[in-house]
Amino acid sequence: MDSPLMLISSDTNGKFVLNEDTAGILRGITKPVVVVAIVGRYRTGKSYLMNLLAGHKTGFALGHTVQSHTKGIWAWAFPHPSDQRKYLLLLDTEGLGDVEKGSSTNDMSLFVMALLLSSQLVFNTTSVLSKDGLDQLQLVINLADHMKTKTTQSDDERGSDFYEYLPGLVVCIRDFTLQLEINGKPCTADGYLNHCLGLRKKGNTRECRSFNEQRELLEQYFPNRRCLAFPPPASPEHMQHLENISEDQINQQFLKTADDFKKFVLLKTPVKNIQGTVMNGKRFVALASQYVEAQRKGAIPCIEDATTSITSAANKEALEESTELYKQCMEAIKTSLPLSTHDLGAEHGRAAERAVILFKENSVLDREHKYEEELNKTLMKEYETWLQLNDQTSTNLSEKRLTELYQTLKERQEGGEFECGGGYKRYKEELDAITEAFRSTQGLGQQASPALMNFLMERNKDSNYIMSIDKMMDKQEKLQQEQEARDRLLEQQKRVKEEQDKHHAEIIRVLEEQNNMVKEELNKKIKEIEEITQKQVNKDDAGSMVLKTIKTIVKECARVIPTIALVFRRRM
Repeated sequence: MDSPLMLISSDTNGKFVLNEDTAGILRGITKPVVVVAIVGRYRTGKSYLMNLLAGHKTGFALGHTVQSHTKGIWAWAFPHPSDQRKYLLLLDTEGLGDVEKGSSTNDMSLFVMALLLSSQLVFNTTSVLSKDGLDQLQLVINLADHMKTKTTQSDDERGSDFYEYLPGLVVCIRDFTLQLEINGKPCTADGYLNHCLGLRKKGNTRECRSFNEQRELLEQYFPNRRCLAFPPPASPEHMQHLENISEDQINQQFLKTADDFKKFVLLKTPVKNIQGTVMNGKRFVALASQYVEAQRKGAIPCIEDATTSITSAANKEALEESTELYKQCMEAIKTSLPLSTHDLGAEHGRAAERAVILFKENSVLDREHKYEEELNKTLMKEYETWLQLNDQTSTNLSEKRLTELYQTLKERQEGGEFECGGGYKRYKEELDAITEAFRSTQGLGQQASPALMNFLMERNKDSNYIMSIDKMMDKQEKLQQEQEARDRLLEQQKRVKEEQDKHHAEIIRVLEEQNNMVKEELNKKIKEIEEITQKQVNKDDAGSMVLKTIKTIVKECARVIPTIALVFRRRM
């Protein structure tokens, strides 16, 4: 923010209104905020002190008339001058006791809002504290009627623990011209403040009771307090244009006190927190919204209610940021998928550890570990998603690899190459080769085996078809082979028979030739015998008998030899 902006204003009914434009800017502050608010009578130089803390002569409007220049609450946020890890948020409030407001209710609402929002409250006064300098802090008497710390709290308890929640108090006495001393002895401004708070009136009038109660409550509510006494900064003629005069025209004691004030506020003011809930810009705006809404409804602002709301929002935010960190860590390994379950589990463990550490750094008041348990459940759900993604990636890569390996075999199979005898055996051998090639492929992940099993189950239909074709072809080939064997046997039998017939015919021919030769030879011999016998017959009858006998033998031989040839032919 380059300059102060209106944060909270009042409508015509005196109800607070949060400026959304300013709130939007403050929400963008992610660092812890140190919140310093200032209250006091109007026209007492409050804005000057705020500009001093900002390191600027101008910024918050400085008034030079009897009218109040600051209305509502203005905010100015910028990197902390003494610690760049933080932001300094200055809240300049509308002056108390402004006669133009016509009601003290607005003063009380502003005072309560400043108390609830700040981690250091600066009270600016121009009078002697022992007299009427603390009059504006008279509001503390009724403070318990306008704010509470617990949702359920009895009237007797209300206000008893304010000191645990209220900010530190810095009392700035402006234009202080007296000597700092007590009973004639020099003292510090802090000693002077404590002395004034310790004063008591002995009477029992309302004024005395109010005087005593105010100081008792201030001591009780603000145990951490500081006082600085500022002398007049310049001569009366320069007072109306203090921001325009040179430093050498300013009272050196004033400059020293102003420097002490600045150092103390910047170095000693803690980060705004409620019960350990550190406020950043977003949480601060949520806190302010809670209190503004309560004031608009006429309810009593409750620190516990606001804390519960803020811590719930803070823890939800911490949970979301931690979950997002886990997602970022896991997203970094996405290109490395698929991983083994062990490796993915290790990555999950490292990412979850970082997420839990971040959550513990940002979470607040999660004493029952409600949000931490929710974070763990969320991380487990995220991990389950990554397990599914890992498996799906493994499945996709495995299926892609199997498709690549199978493509050529598929084309050959669709072309009918294996629809023949022995085709199943060759198809099975090539499918086995694909399986081995797939198993040797690296980086497919744990779903490689299931993917291969599904692939082989899908190929089973093709295998069965090819096997059936193969069996059918084998049966046909077997029948054909058996028929060919029978044909070959018949052919061989035919050839044997032909050869046997040829051989037998030759034997018969030879026998017939021999028979004819024998017959011719016998006939020849018979003729010779007859001739010889005839000659002998004429000599005696015995020769005639021999001749008859020889003829009978020759005739019988001639009869028997053809009969033997005929029998042999029949046997063939």
